[in-house]
Amino acid sequence: MQIDWITFAAQIVNLFILMWILNKLLYKPVLKVIQDRQDKINAKVREAQDLKQTALRTRKEYEAKTVAFQKERQLLLNKARDEAEALKNTLTEQAALEVERQRQKWAQQMQNEQRAFSNELKRLFSEGFQKLAKQALSDLSSVSLEKAVFQKLKEKMNALPEKEKADFRRLYKETARVLILSDKEPNEEDKKSFSDFMEKFLNSPSPRLVYETDISLVCGIEILCGEKALSWNLKEYLDGFSKQLEETLLNLSRKGEKAELPSKATADKTSPAEEKQTGRKE
Repeated sequence: MQIDWITFAAQIVNLFILMWILNKLLYKPVLKVIQDRQDKINAKVREAQDLKQTALRTRKEYEAKTVAFQKERQLLLNKARDEAEALKNTLTEQAALEVERQRQKWAQQMQNEQRAFSNELKRLFSEGFQKLAKQALSDLSSVSLEKAVFQKLKEKMNALPEKEKADFRRLYKETARVLILSDKEPNEEDKKSFSDFMEKFLNSPSPRLVYETDISLVCGIEILCGEKALSWNLKEYLDGFSKQLEETLLNLSRKGEKAELPSKATADKTSPAEEKQTGRKE
């Protein structure tokens, strides 16, 4: 059997042409239709899955919102309860504070009145004592009260130990002045006398003495030189006397209050005889 190679070759070419035509006109369109359908099916599946996921998320969100709503509701209830309790406590505390404030205000007012009375008493005693002292000195001798005060301070300074006198002199050399405080301005005679005394005391000619007024000093005088101070006045004696007087008045006031308590109790209580008489009348 002989093979016709030309026919064989023609058939092979025809086969390739047929395959190309089938691939171009039939196979690719069919595959494209199948792929399009597959894509649509996949899209539907994905859409369904998305809807399912969306539904699950919506359900979870609803459940979460429900739980959050319950929690928020409970929180609001607790907050309202706490605010009501806090308001009650605040009002109670404010009422207690107001009562305490009124009590402290009353106590402070009593203290102020007591302090004012004490200060006025001290002032009256001080003025009276100064008048009596001046009158006594003027009656007993020709020395005034101011001269007596200066003389007492000079004696006190002369009685100082030598070390303290040396400290005064050293501080005067450093500061170059001596400050003298008194309850009122001394006269020129007293100033001259004290200046002569300080000239000898400080071993310095014409010492610089600065006079100032301090009304807190009662019939007294105080000298300051640097950090050194020396004074004599009646304020300490008057303060001690005023303190004793205040304590005495306070004790008398307390005794009066204690004496009032039994009398009030007796007045409020009805005697047995009076009760019997009342019962018979009824």
